[in-house]
Amino acid sequence: MDIFSPLIHSNSFIDCRFIAKNRFPDILEVCCLEPLNARLFHRHCGSQKFIFKHVQDLLKLDMDKVRTRDHFREAAQNFFRWVESVANDGMIILLAHNGNKFDHKILRHHLGEAGILIPPNWYFADTLPLIKTLLPGLRSYSLKNLAMGVLGKDPAGLHQASTDVTVLWTILQKLLKEENEEKALTILARHLLHTIFGEDFELPDDLDENDFEVV
Repeated sequence: MDIFSPLIHSNSFIDCRFIAKNRFPDILEVCCLEPLNARLFHRHCGSQKFIFKHVQDLLKLDMDKVRTRDHFREAAQNFFRWVESVANDGMIILLAHNGNKFDHKILRHHLGEAGILIPPNWYFADTLPLIKTLLPGLRSYSLKNLAMGVLGKDPAGLHQASTDVTVLWTILQKLLKEENEEKALTILARHLLHTIFGEDFELPDDLDENDFEVV
């Protein structure tokens, strides 16, 4: 059962801020947290696209900086090298909240635009269905609502990528530790393994809590 330890240890939480109502909007900010060693990649990026005033206000954008910063493609190689250094020639799982709908496909697109192919050891997982399993029945699973319900506060700086990745990790860590440890890690392992190998992957029934390690 040695497969589960690298699964737990290889997680990195990613969040992107992006704009423009089209299929692949520009990335204005990208942040990736590797919690085991508290390593963080964080870059602000630029765009020449039109941005509505209410979006500027929500994301607290300084439009002079947005217009003069480099596009994400200029930071893509640095991002790629950073993720590869975290993977250390092993598996890397990039988790994002509602990532299947937004962050993952947008990030894949822009990495491709920069001429970067996603390596076979990179996997993408969405924390939304995982948190729905751990905390069923909520009316909203927005990060703000989860922070209020799980952490008991509305963290300052939400909608900033560096804040969102930290809040997401804190929420998930607290939810897992509130569960029976074996149950929580079985849920986490099942979610990650199904993400990687597909929904038909069968998780063994005879799991032992010593097969897992919480980090």
